[in-house]
Amino acid sequence: MNPETYPSFNIIATGNDGTQIATLSTNDWVDFVNTVAAEGPVEWYMAPAAKAIYNATGKGYFPQGVTSGTTITIHEQSKGNLDLLAHEYGHALGIQHTSGMQPDVMNPVAWMRLGDEYDLRNKFKENFPDYTFISTSHSPLIALGIIGLLGWMYGLS
Repeated sequence: MNPETYPSFNIIATGNDGTQIATLSTNDWVDFVNTVAAEGPVEWYMAPAAKAIYNATGKGYFPQGVTSGTTITIHEQSKGNLDLLAHEYGHALGIQHTSGMQPDVMNPVAWMRLGDEYDLRNKFKENFPDYTFISTSHSPLIALGIIGLLGWMYGLS
């Protein structure tokens, strides 16, 4: 599926290396992600049950970025999220997701993006020096809280 076919497709930045960042409106974004997922193979967070829950309730995990080649397409409401942008830029550089519990920027789950093995946050900033984003993230605090809670629950502390 080509995101450029959506009426709200808007290129908002081009990096020094030619990588582009584009946004889609909420309605176009949901349709785009569901279409991408329907075209096959998907990871656990886009399995039919997880997708159906999100589509019915608006709650749960739903991707906020998709990268195809050197075009990063993101939900317009996520355009200031440095962790997401660094994650998607990693895909543009050819880096795949980490395993489920590895806390790195390339983890598909946002709150697990603690580390930065490939220095993608800095690489993004260097490639898009004029891009405005939210530099603070709560995901490390959330992840540490959840990991601490799990450790306490299972006697790992």
